[in-house]
Amino acid sequence: MTFKAPLFGSFCLSDILRLRSRFFPFLRTPGAARRPLTSVADIGWIFCYNRRMPHKYFDDQFDDEEVLFVFRKHPVVMRKGLIFGMLGLLIGVMPSIFIPSYTVYFLGLVAGMVIGFFIFLPSWIGWWFSVFIVTDQRLIQVTQKGLFHRSVIDMGLAQIQMVNYEIAGLQETLLGFGTIMMQTFVGDLVIHDVHHPAEIQKRLLEILRQQGVSAGQAPMVDDTQDDSQFAQEDEA
Repeated sequence: MTFKAPLFGSFCLSDILRLRSRFFPFLRTPGAARRPLTSVADIGWIFCYNRRMPHKYFDDQFDDEEVLFVFRKHPVVMRKGLIFGMLGLLIGVMPSIFIPSYTVYFLGLVAGMVIGFFIFLPSWIGWWFSVFIVTDQRLIQVTQKGLFHRSVIDMGLAQIQMVNYEIAGLQETLLGFGTIMMQTFVGDLVIHDVHHPAEIQKRLLEILRQQGVSAGQAPMVDDTQDDSQFAQEDEA
């Protein structure tokens, strides 16, 4: 593994140590003054070390697991918080109606903005931290509701049988969101308000094909066991 940077090209730990010991042997002497190149070499060593360590995108990621795709719902899911936040802004400027003063108006405007922000904040947190993570092994749905409630659904890619999408109505057509429907061995998974559902479906099918999972594949049935059961029923 190499560390690539425009400052000194392609270096790694062995290259840095070799140059350091060959051209600047006095830097190894205890108590010697520290030179700028030493700091550059140390930074390069840190980057090389970090490149060797596996990077995890979320806490529950396995060591041999690779994140392939991450998507969220459409920002339209925050519409309720946005509407109530605007009402908070309106409430803040209402005192200026009864007390016609610029000071009261601007203070109320600032207070309304603060109130609207805190009203809108839970909706934004629920949208931003609700993600769908597709790895080379599984599909993870993380749903954040408010500040203190989170649910996680973990499903293997091999359990997915079919992926469909639906765009219904004028609002979904104009804003570009819809519903993703997944048929699995354990039941149906329906994801509403997905941004660009056609692209999401295409990307999911590509990942399933790359991982060797055939969409629409039915579970395997033991024909021998079925034949023996039919034979016993005929004899009875």
